[in-house]
Amino acid sequence: RWVKCLPLMIISGAFLGLHFSSWVYSIEKTSLTHSLLWVSMGPIIINWGQWMMYLIGTLPFVKCLPVVTRPSHLETGGT
Repeated sequence: RWVKCLPLMIISGAFLGLHFSSWVYSIEKTSLTHSLLWVSMGPIIINWGQWMMYLIGTLPFVKCLPVVTRPSHLETGGT
């Protein structure tokens, strides 16, 4: 079963590496406050990505995920 999820795991790892490398870069180039502001925008980006997955539909190589449904107001509105 994990072989079907391998492309998703590779993409997830690449984005996690991009996340940490951009955070380290932002610490080197700006103050810690601004760096934490940018790295804390993750929930906004995840919310956007969730809507994009819903609008585009499931990708053919992502067979390990359930069918994507419309995000609820609790998921998109925050807590």
